[in-house]
Amino acid sequence: MAYWITVITFALIFGSLAVSYNISVGYVGMLSIAHAAFFSVGAYVYGYLGTVVGDGSWFIVAVVLAMAIAAAISIVVGMVITLLPEQFVIMGTFALQVIFTTLLINLASITKGVQGISGIPSPQIGPLAFDTRELSLLLAALLAVFTLALARVLLKSNIGLRSRAVRDDALAAQSMGISVRMVQVGFFAIGAMLAALAGTIYAGVIGYIDPSSFTIETSVQLLSMVVIGGIGNPFGAMLGGIVISVLPALLIEFEVGESSAAAIQQVLFGVVMILVIMVRPRGLLPEGLIARKKQTS
Repeated sequence: MAYWITVITFALIFGSLAVSYNISVGYVGMLSIAHAAFFSVGAYVYGYLGTVVGDGSWFIVAVVLAMAIAAAISIVVGMVITLLPEQFVIMGTFALQVIFTTLLINLASITKGVQGISGIPSPQIGPLAFDTRELSLLLAALLAVFTLALARVLLKSNIGLRSRAVRDDALAAQSMGISVRMVQVGFFAIGAMLAALAGTIYAGVIGYIDPSSFTIETSVQLLSMVVIGGIGNPFGAMLGGIVISVLPALLIEFEVGESSAAAIQQVLFGVVMILVIMVRPRGLLPEGLIARKKQTS
């Protein structure tokens, strides 16, 4: 039971991370390969502050600081990459991800390099320390609810309608008076801030972080979560994140060897991707479901 509580906790964290990524790629069509970089901002800010202070009392400070740093970086980067032709945006974010990975490895005085930061304290909000599996699950659930609620509000708002107009036809949206660039940068920044928030909770729950958790592979995996769940649908992104996160844990139930488990995990991941593309090309919960619900309500 304790094992599955931990599995569900991390599934909710990565599901929330997928929802935050969906805000940029699904709402405004900004295909970023640097979302793991913003995830790392939250993890390392709290990892550093938490180990310096020695307890989780600075968790809220770390959250605010991490989200502010992620917002500042994403706005600057967003203003630059939105000037690039659409086909080069992904290359710009790829470069950002490479830069972050390099910094995490080489800024050893802060990040501890490849050794990573260990002994990260459990998050604490006021007198409540989330230092048990059950309380960590509660914190992850609160993150999932908050992220989904914010994504849902954005989707239903007037700015959400503008974002989909930008995604579907930027030129037409601009002709209607919509500031395409500002909408793109704004949603990119919101997604980055939520990723940093997820990163602080991830670091506090796992207690140890190193650069291997925040690489280009992590960003690609987030893209896969969104594609499997349903681009543009926050609930679909959450479902995709949970499915991909739980799959490796299911292998434990079959008692396969550690070396075999990694290979089987990759095969299962590929099979799931192929099946979803064949059977549900728009994802398990496509965006169209939201539109139909609105019409019937």
